Amino acid sequence: MLQGNIFNRLDERRKAGSPTVGMGATILMYSDRHAATIVDLHNNRVAIQEDHSIRTDSNGQCDSQSYSYERDTSKPFRWFSLRKNGRYVEEGSKMENGTVLLIGERDSYHDYGL
Repeated sequence: MLQGNIFNRLDERRKAGSPTVGMGATILMYSDRHAATIVDLHNNRVAIQEDHSIRTDSNGQCDSQSYSYERDTSKPFRWFSLRKNGRYVEEGSKMENGTVLLIGERDSYHDYGL
């Protein structure tokens, strides 16, 4: 049974693209998304830093959200490793239910309903 944001659950099932330093990425949470930038690569591991996401719409607490993004070099590195299911999962997490990194797309979303 899928729980959380349906778009996040669908994106978690996508196979990872080929990461490069400077490429955008999205950390997929239960229902939120956090934009990030890939800052380091080592073997089948990527390090990311969360970006500063700035709301650009005037929709308030609504599902229709748009953002612009800026690098935030003050954020700590978070490491994700490529797992045998073809997805990058945060290190220290299990492959089946860990935090997944979507490679090649920078996106933020805040679920005000939770």
